[in-house]
Amino acid sequence: MQRGNMQPTRRLSLRSFFTGITATAVSSGADRQRPSATGQRMEGSWVVNVNQPGFPPSQRLFTFFSDGTIIGHDVLQAPPSGVEWWTTAHGEWIRNGNREFNAIVVGLRFNGQANMLGMFKIRMSVRLKDSLVEWEGPARIDVTGVADN
Repeated sequence: MQRGNMQPTRRLSLRSFFTGITATAVSSGADRQRPSATGQRMEGSWVVNVNQPGFPPSQRLFTFFSDGTIIGHDVLQAPPSGVEWWTTAHGEWIRNGNREFNAIVVGLRFNGQANMLGMFKIRMSVRLKDSLVEWEGPARIDVTGVADN
């Protein structure tokens, strides 16, 4: 693993914000010998440090697969409106330059009574550092709610 320092048919956009992310590879040194160690691929699992405005620093786990898919683990959020449970996020990643990648993941949001509140979408632009075991970049998190009829 690697480690690092981001639809309902009717929806209402609730909030959108930018955040800083860093990630570090969670893998053995042997894993760094793979062809992806050239910095042109993101395969593997990464612990991601997230700094969101208004929230304490937190960590997430993202796994990038060789077919361009990605999953991210993000369970509990505590926005001003109350505690929310976020599902595992699913999405895709693509290389767009030398050691540069874009990724988008989406997931569902629920309250403590298991009622669906809406969705979240995280858009990340990441750049691998020279060490190839860390990356950083900005992320945009869009949070939507299910609109009333």
